[in-house]
Amino acid sequence: MFGKKTFIIAEIGNNHEGNFKVAKELIYHASRAGVDAVKFQTFNVNEFLYKNHEKFEFYKNFELTRQEFYDLYLYSKKKKLAFISTPLDIPSVKFLSKFSDCLKIASADIDYFPLVEAVKKTKKPTIISTGMSDLKRIYEAYKYFSHLNEKKFAIMHCVSSYPAEKKELNLNSIKTLIKKFKATIGYSDHTLPDEGMTSLVTSYLLGALILEKHFTFDKTLPGNDHYHAMDVYDLSRFKKILKNVNDLLGGDEFKRPIESEKISRQNARRSIVLKKELTAGHVLSEIDLTYKRPGTGISPFHWDEILGRKIAKNLETDHVLQWQDLID
Repeated sequence: MFGKKTFIIAEIGNNHEGNFKVAKELIYHASRAGVDAVKFQTFNVNEFLYKNHEKFEFYKNFELTRQEFYDLYLYSKKKKLAFISTPLDIPSVKFLSKFSDCLKIASADIDYFPLVEAVKKTKKPTIISTGMSDLKRIYEAYKYFSHLNEKKFAIMHCVSSYPAEKKELNLNSIKTLIKKFKATIGYSDHTLPDEGMTSLVTSYLLGALILEKHFTFDKTLPGNDHYHAMDVYDLSRFKKILKNVNDLLGGDEFKRPIESEKISRQNARRSIVLKKELTAGHVLSEIDLTYKRPGTGISPFHWDEILGRKIAKNLETDHVLQWQDLID
């Protein structure tokens, strides 16, 4: 599922506000913007919160039915998007295991080991988010998924603060996760989107191959995640920025001349040039040579191979030396 190509997830989460039609509309807009996957949260509030919890009714309003989730999966497939959801209770794990392309373990549940174990048993591709966790806590969850390769298992750097301040992000943690874990490493972003989508671009440059951000079609809507989400315009802009970054990076890690530098190499590089007129049979020494543009003759790279060689014919001052001018 994951690989060397950047994988972009539009996290719809609960931004549908419990409205199935809105959820479909968000998938539609995400598809238009060219993401690879959409992500939701799946839960039964009675399994997820105790009834006297102050957020019980709040989350109750966000519930979608099992059938609606399956229909959203089918609609995502129609739009050629991967469908991912975060189960917040074990019955939801079992439900999603029947069809979801991937399961995600929330930062808050990285140490909810009964749920982690349930996700493991599905053998589904899995993403673990790491907000609020140190390396030890991450490793304890990681051990459950050591049987999965990087194409089926991912770890996301994340800061569980809403919105997260840029100074809090510590994106260098991405490099640490890459070194420490045999997994595809990604980044889940909770910053307010800026014009350059800086946090996502920086995380990509540090090696994050999965990039996830909350997605909405209206940032002014009330609710947990609309205000720090990206909309379709942010997402389209980010895709363009990412393309520009990839154009700048290129596909070749080896340093080598490129075709467009050919004229520059010829005009700006130097040739070995004679300081004075020389006669046939003259043995070349350093005092006979200088180095001038253009690079149409023997390169100064070969200066030590030239010393001690004989001139094959009479040559004028400022002659650009060629290999055929020399004899052993």
